[in-house]
Amino acid sequence: MNEAQQLTRLETRVSQKAKEFIIEYGNKHGARSQGEAIEKMIQELSVSNANELVSDLVAEQTAARVIDSLKKSYLDPMRIRTGYVDKQTKALLEVMNHIIVKGEFDQENVITTDVLEANVLTTAQDKVQKDIEHFRQRKASIEEKRKANNEL
Repeated sequence: MNEAQQLTRLETRVSQKAKEFIIEYGNKHGARSQGEAIEKMIQELSVSNANELVSDLVAEQTAARVIDSLKKSYLDPMRIRTGYVDKQTKALLEVMNHIIVKGEFDQENVITTDVLEANVLTTAQDKVQKDIEHFRQRKASIEEKRKANNEL
């Protein structure tokens, strides 16, 4: 903490367990007082929140790019129409979900979509499903036009 910062007094009550945590945290991080330990916790939380926002943005952009590239090159119209996705694409979705949820690249306990599904993944899956439904509706209307033209 900068010595030039103006300090204010804060009187509060916490549980004994919380007080022990603050003291332990302060000892681990070289805090000279409980107030300084709380300041360090707040700074750490602020950095963590900023990192989470950045990782969410990166995850959203990455998911959008992956979906766009899959739609353009990898998934042919038949696969998109039938909703078929092969093993590699499913594995990619699992890896992307882990990166999104954890915000890290390598963990011992990987989080898969059956445990927790990230909002970005849910949104992307909903969009793909809507695209499939739109394609089916468009195909049905084209078929109806063909039938109408053949009847004439």
